[in-house]
Amino acid sequence: MRLWPTSLGAKGALFFAAVVLLFFATPYSNLFFLLTSFLAVLGVLGGLGTIKNAHGLGATLVTVEPAAAGGTHQATLRISVQKGRRAFAVRVFADVAGTCAPIAEVPFAEDGTLVNARFEDLPRGVHRVTALRLRTRYPFGILTAERKVAVDAEVVAYPAPTPTEQAPRHARAGAGQMPPSGDEESLAGLREWRGGDSLRNVHWKATARAGHPIVKELERLGGDGQDLVLDRRMTGDELERALSMAARHVFDAAETRQALRLRSQDADLSLDQNRPQTAPLLRWLAQANALPADAPPPPSGSQGCTAITGRIATEAARV
Repeated sequence: MRLWPTSLGAKGALFFAAVVLLFFATPYSNLFFLLTSFLAVLGVLGGLGTIKNAHGLGATLVTVEPAAAGGTHQATLRISVQKGRRAFAVRVFADVAGTCAPIAEVPFAEDGTLVNARFEDLPRGVHRVTALRLRTRYPFGILTAERKVAVDAEVVAYPAPTPTEQAPRHARAGAGQMPPSGDEESLAGLREWRGGDSLRNVHWKATARAGHPIVKELERLGGDGQDLVLDRRMTGDELERALSMAARHVFDAAETRQALRLRSQDADLSLDQNRPQTAPLLRWLAQANALPADAPPPPSGSQGCTAITGRIATEAARV
């Protein structure tokens, strides 16, 4: 636990020192003795109250929702307090993207209290959250106590989708045929068992670790849908516009429950029309980088695929 005086506490300490000096320098010793005693008791009680309020305080990040770069990421915190205790007037900060940013204010909390938090104004990327800092000045505001809790979480800031009316005509979403791949399926993620799940989809290693059934989320490749090819051999500004266009395709496909396959250099991701899980695609778009002109080309698309290149990104900026 870290402790340091607030500006009010520093001013109070100077005032206390002045009163002590007056106690020895003036004949009004009884008056200044009472004032000195009162300030000393007030300072001790305030400091001990702050330490007690912060003692045993902790927090964990339960969820962090992806959001567009520069926007607001909604998150949920779980506050932990020693059993039978309560915490008051706690501010929560997070070490993320190289800064310590405020994310929540907790007026009152008991053990297990869930609190809404917000991460704001993060640039495009996948940002690691390495620690939560819980600070309190309760009760008198003369001392700040901070408890640092190590966490390992990430905040996905994907490119803001291009408004539909600004996308060039030949780069807008449209139905087509995804490259055929038979009955091939890819692993989209893991989740807890739900009624009706097949035993063949059980992930046995994850089940053994968790202590309850965990199943694999599978997505089928191929079939009706969009085939999107993104060539990242472009400048940084062109790439930002191209990624925004790709994000628009992803959200449009998820909203209309249409399958989508996104391919680029070293990337091949799919959106299942039956279970539209956008998180893997948005995470890739959040951390995609531009490639030099002599980099290998992306995989060739199927007939009628939507190809996003630097030229199309430039045209989109002119619309």
